[in-house]
Amino acid sequence: MSPYESSDGLDVEALALAVERFTAVFIRLASVERMSFTTLGVLHTLAGRGPMRLSELKASEQVTQPAITQLVTRLERDGLVERRPDPTDGRA
Repeated sequence: MSPYESSDGLDVEALALAVERFTAVFIRLASVERMSFTTLGVLHTLAGRGPMRLSELKASEQVTQPAITQLVTRLERDGLVERRPDPTDGRA
């Protein structure tokens, strides 16, 4: 079952919320040119789930480790994401 379905059919509220969140992210990115669907997907995932380790983000976006590292580095450089230490793991 998708996150937009309930036991009795389509969950219109959940779908509307997802569209609203995507639109909010998309509007904030109006000044950024040529964003790939992968880039938009990463930003949407982070906006919805909050901070994630690169390995978790890589798995959710189904890209390689070098690709997600490069993408997050670029997003950080552009001021769209911020890297922080993991408070539960001193190595990360």
